[in-house]
Amino acid sequence: MNVEWIKALTELLRSFAWPATVVALVWVFRREIRQRIASLKEVKYPGGSVTMEVKRLEERVESSLTTTSVAPALNLNQELRSSLQDPLIAMAESRIEIERELFRLSLRALDHSTVTHWPIQRIIDEMASRDVVSKDFASNIRDFIEITNKVIHGTEVPQETTSRALDVGRQILSALRHKRVVSEAEYDFGGGHWHPRKQRAESKKYFWSVLASQLPSYMYDYDLYKEAAQNYNSRVDPDANIGPCEKVPILDLEDFVTVLMFREKELFRLIAYWNNGNGWQAFEKANEWKWPEEWGELRWNCPIIRENVSLLKAKEDLMQTTASLERHRARLRRGGHAQRPQNP
Repeated sequence: MNVEWIKALTELLRSFAWPATVVALVWVFRREIRQRIASLKEVKYPGGSVTMEVKRLEERVESSLTTTSVAPALNLNQELRSSLQDPLIAMAESRIEIERELFRLSLRALDHSTVTHWPIQRIIDEMASRDVVSKDFASNIRDFIEITNKVIHGTEVPQETTSRALDVGRQILSALRHKRVVSEAEYDFGGGHWHPRKQRAESKKYFWSVLASQLPSYMYDYDLYKEAAQNYNSRVDPDANIGPCEKVPILDLEDFVTVLMFREKELFRLIAYWNNGNGWQAFEKANEWKWPEEWGELRWNCPIIRENVSLLKAKEDLMQTTASLERHRARLRRGGHAQRPQNP
């Protein structure tokens, strides 16, 4: 009996010898193995290569996108469509949106007459070389485009990988949109309304009126407005013959909320005017600012809704204005401001 027990124990120990050796080797060489896994570019299962690429891109994007991207203008129809469509179509649309933002940013930032004929890779290279975008961010864009090429052209990948790639694409798109809108807003600060004659330049209420008319250009976001104004002011050279020669005033958050309140009030007025049965011509005439008397004599005006003038556009604008007002009011409360902005 003892001999049989010894044989059984020997066989049992022998069965554990190889796995124990493997565990010991893994433990000893754990650092080298970890480094080797991190450097893998291919794995031996369908879609494995793309999965690894998406994972690495996720990590890089999360660490490199330090700018807090502004909340994009609401587009509920597009969001709903993207959530219901085929993942491949969603990937294709994500790439198209990113390339569209790259192109729009390049028109302002590169200021090159032939940019409309450049391939997308050249646009990325040029913007990286001129520090419009960082080299790391440019590399992330290239890698995302490469991933979308593989997925769209037939590489089989798990659905989870496609979803994660789409999330990365949204982060890249949001950062690009932020850069593009800041660039366009910075350019707009060179416009005449921001540089009035001395009498009006001394009135804060005058600049409230200009900001009210320009809010869609800043995506109704205070940080974006402030960033663009600071960028513009940093380039001011009073002695220059070309370029910014006079700084623009930067309103504080409390002023910004006051202006949002006024814009919301004017949009309610415009929508009510249509709902009261007035005709189209009367609606167009009502589509001009009614500046509060306490703001003084401003001596300028413009349409409230500038493009695609319609009741639907006014309602969309109101929705975005109200959402922005709620966000910025909450921010004022968190900042410890005791006084609420005056009702314009």
